[in-house]
Amino acid sequence: MNGDRVLGSDGKTPDPDKRKTVTVSGIKADEITDSERYAGFTRESVTYNGDTEVSGTVNDPWSKRTATQHKSYADTEAYYVRTAATHTRTNITSKLTPFDRVHTVKTAYDDYGMAETVEDQGDDAVTGDEKCTRTWYARNDDKGINSLVSRTRTVAKPCGTADSALDLPADSKRAGDVISDTATVYDDSSATAWSASQKPTKGEATWKGRAKGYGSDDAPTWQKVSGTTYDALGRPKTVTDTNDLVTSSTTYAPPDAGPLTSTVTEDAKHFKVTAALDFATSATLKATEPNNKVTESEYDSLGRITKLWLPNRSKVLGKTQNYVYDYHVTVANPAGRPTDLPDALRRARPRGQSAVRHLGQHLIAQLPGGGDLARRPRRRTRRTTGRPGRRRP
Repeated sequence: MNGDRVLGSDGKTPDPDKRKTVTVSGIKADEITDSERYAGFTRESVTYNGDTEVSGTVNDPWSKRTATQHKSYADTEAYYVRTAATHTRTNITSKLTPFDRVHTVKTAYDDYGMAETVEDQGDDAVTGDEKCTRTWYARNDDKGINSLVSRTRTVAKPCGTADSALDLPADSKRAGDVISDTATVYDDSSATAWSASQKPTKGEATWKGRAKGYGSDDAPTWQKVSGTTYDALGRPKTVTDTNDLVTSSTTYAPPDAGPLTSTVTEDAKHFKVTAALDFATSATLKATEPNNKVTESEYDSLGRITKLWLPNRSKVLGKTQNYVYDYHVTVANPAGRPTDLPDALRRARPRGQSAVRHLGQHLIAQLPGGGDLARRPRRRTRRTTGRPGRRRP
């Protein structure tokens, strides 16, 4: 690898500041200087139909050194490694002379190795099909907060276009240049606009808005979309709309410290939904709708649902449950997830059972309405059967 040392002027001892350089090239990729930090980086990939190229992709690397340790035997360095540009080519054969249509996407990164601009240049051979997405971040290194997105702007223009040069129509009669421009303010309940210099302390999104225009100084004007308040534990309490009207409010029990046992959520029409929760897992044990319809559940020790009572069968009145869930996991057999019904309902709807692999995909399903489904090992459906003239539930 090209990280090998270069001998100094005496021809014997390595020069600590010099490294060998090696250039690499691909099938159609330009030649670049290799580096040990790019080990495993895919430079070029090509798809063939026989011996004819169909498409290919060239990736340009980007890196930034983040740390260095000086050892007696070597210098150890750490880097961010990202993809700076992707050039995807497709061989077009509809013309008299085949040619490659190249689509380029370039990404610029900040000092944290996070994407700052993503410029989709579309077809490299034409202009006017560019798209740029720029991202701003709200950071506070003292609090270890550095990945919160505070603004995302997507425009149908190159990334070098200033805000003041963007066309943002006041109505929908014209498309304009701006696809979207949304912003978030953190930890400031009194905010009325977005600020690029905000410094979050908790990361609670208190204000969200969208751009409605741009001034000659490239400063956007904002329209509030929503606002959120939080309790002392960082849980959302109220959500307001663009007119500062409450659209949702939530109360918690207990209101302060302690395992959460219930929530009451109220919408703009003051309709309430109450949820009784398992204090250990936060699973919903009982949900009461605004019309007093009740749904209840029971769970096993792993937090998986085992019994379910829908509003048409009351658990309090001693009715049997609508659904019973049983789980079987063994070394020899895939995870089975049979679903059973109480005796009183079996005549109306027979039992259904499915075998599920470890990735959650159904291998075999016995359908209550008759028929089955089976999959091949590579996830393709091998067989699906059903009773003629019957619609599956």
